[in-house]
Amino acid sequence: MSRRQILGVSIEALPSSFSEPLSNILSTKAKEQNQKNNIHFIDGQFLYFAKELFTSLQNANISVKSISIQFPDPWRRKKHEKRLLVQPKLVGMLADVLPIGAVVYFCSDVEAEVKRMDSVFCKNEQFVTGEPTKELYPFVSVPTERTLVCENMHRAVWTGMAQKRGVSM
Repeated sequence: MSRRQILGVSIEALPSSFSEPLSNILSTKAKEQNQKNNIHFIDGQFLYFAKELFTSLQNANISVKSISIQFPDPWRRKKHEKRLLVQPKLVGMLADVLPIGAVVYFCSDVEAEVKRMDSVFCKNEQFVTGEPTKELYPFVSVPTERTLVCENMHRAVWTGMAQKRGVSM
């Protein structure tokens, strides 16, 4: 049985080069750092290269089982809505590339943002939403740094999950 591969995407900068498949870049970075672990990080705005990332992973026979969207900026002003990460365009692209049963976990310390993300996934007929479970998303009980900060400040963290239809939640 193969180990679960974990890819983190930082939203701080765009990748420096798209001249080779991202799966090759990740593999090269792991070799350069003499790593044998299964956790990799790349920099970039996910919306700008998500389609290429999934194509590259599919070409390398790597299947995505889950995606985590943790604490995206809520962009509360109407004029900034176009900057929101979870939008119908992203959800549609995920519906096209994720295998049946794959899950998208999302969380925020802004309740309205979690409700909004849930609503966007609900509007796509290929997803069903619900509460995260450890069976479907094994990292549900693993806190992020932001979660720990929220707990220390006595702030709530709301969570949600969408699953590609074909397997019941």
